Amino acid sequence: MTSLKDFSLEGKNAWITGASYGIGFNIAKAFVAAGVKNIIFNDINEAALERGLANYKEAGIENVHGYVCDVTDENAVKALVETIHKEVGNIDILVNNAGISGQKALLESYGERICKDDLEPGFFVDFFIKDMKLAYDSAKLGGLELDVLGRVIENYQKLSNEGLGRAGMQALIKHYEK
Repeated sequence: MTSLKDFSLEGKNAWITGASYGIGFNIAKAFVAAGVKNIIFNDINEAALERGLANYKEAGIENVHGYVCDVTDENAVKALVETIHKEVGNIDILVNNAGISGQKALLESYGERICKDDLEPGFFVDFFIKDMKLAYDSAKLGGLELDVLGRVIENYQKLSNEGLGRAGMQALIKHYEK
């Protein structure tokens, strides 16, 4: 059986969104225990960022890089990716942990809706595109070519261009019904 001591992330850089406290902060602590070299985190404002930096300091975690970034703003995320690459290096691990206000009610009712064959909206195409572009751009900066992911992004961008950006899985159904 494998234990945490057998699991090494030695020398890796890990970006955990919204990791000032809570689940993200605890993921960061586990990553440090597994050998992560640099913890990168962001939060929505300066006060939350300062709270996070204080939490890391109190936990004795030193190689921490905190940034203010609203992860719902695609341009802000792209700019932060570039900043991280310049200041810290490649992003080896990305954990999309940041909670996005306003989505809680949608997520809480999702299971019940699935049981009723209501897939409106399973996930938002526009959010999926943003997350996949972040992964794609980060991989490219790190020298990885992910052609398949590029094609996936292109296909989902077509759905968004067709006005289905706020639709979920049903966007594919609506697209192929045409």
